[in-house]
Amino acid sequence: MIEMKYATIYVSVIEEKICRIVQQKPMLGSGSVNELMHAFSSAIKDPDIRAILLAAEGEYFCAGMDPVFLRAAAEADFEKNLEESRQIIQLFGLINSMRKPVFAAVQGKAVSEGVGLAAVCDYVIASDDASFQLPDLSQGAMPALVLPYLVQRIGVGTCRRMLLEGSVIEAGEAMKMGLIEKVCRPKELHTRTLEVISDILLKNRANALGFMKEYLSKSEGMSNADAIDYAVHVNAVVQMTDDFKKSNQTAEGE
Repeated sequence: MIEMKYATIYVSVIEEKICRIVQQKPMLGSGSVNELMHAFSSAIKDPDIRAILLAAEGEYFCAGMDPVFLRAAAEADFEKNLEESRQIIQLFGLINSMRKPVFAAVQGKAVSEGVGLAAVCDYVIASDDASFQLPDLSQGAMPALVLPYLVQRIGVGTCRRMLLEGSVIEAGEAMKMGLIEKVCRPKELHTRTLEVISDILLKNRANALGFMKEYLSKSEGMSNADAIDYAVHVNAVVQMTDDFKKSNQTAEGE
C-alpha cells in the first residue's frame, strides 16, 4: 500500500503494517466520506496491512457534517436524503465490520458524526484535552446514523443522557462511559497509540482477530440461538486455521 494524498485525507503506512488515515478537514461531506471509504477499502485488501489508525489534525477530530452538506439536505427530497444517509452509514458499517482492527487517536473535539467515527472503531485513545458532544437535538436534528453504534458502545441509558444534555464530555468522563479506552497527554498521543497497536498486534494472531471482528459484527441483531449456532461454526473454522494448529502442536516426544 503506497502513501496517498486525497483532497480531504492523507494516507500513509507506518511501521510497515499500520495504515494511518489522517483527516485534514474538520467536517464530513460527500467527498470526504467517499475518500474515507476508498482508503479503508484499500487497507482491507492489502495483505501487508494488519491494522488501521484513524487520526486527525487541528482543533477537531471531526466536527460532524459540513454546513454546505446540511444546507443541501434541508432542501433535498426524501430520496436524496435517503441516498446521502446510506452513504454515511455505509462508511460507519465498513469501519465497524472490517476484519482488521481499527484504532482511533482523538486529539480534539468530536461532534455529532465525529462521535460516530470514534464509536465505530475498535479501540479509541484520546488526549486529555479531547472532547465529545452530541448537540444535534438543540439544532433540530438527530444523530440517527450514530446511534446504532453508540448504543453498542455505551448503552441506551448513557446514550440517552448524552443526547438530552447535549453537553461537552471531556476525555476522562468519556472513558468512564466506555466511549474510549485510554487517555493520555496530548504530546504522548501518537506514541502511546502506536505502543497500544503494536502490543495488540504482537499478542494476537491476525486470523483470530479477523474472526473475532467478524463474529461480533455479524452476530449483532441475531437471536440468542442463532448467535450461539454461529459461534459454534466460527469456532470449528478457527480450529482449522494454520495459526491455531501451530499454537497447539504437541511438542515432540510428549
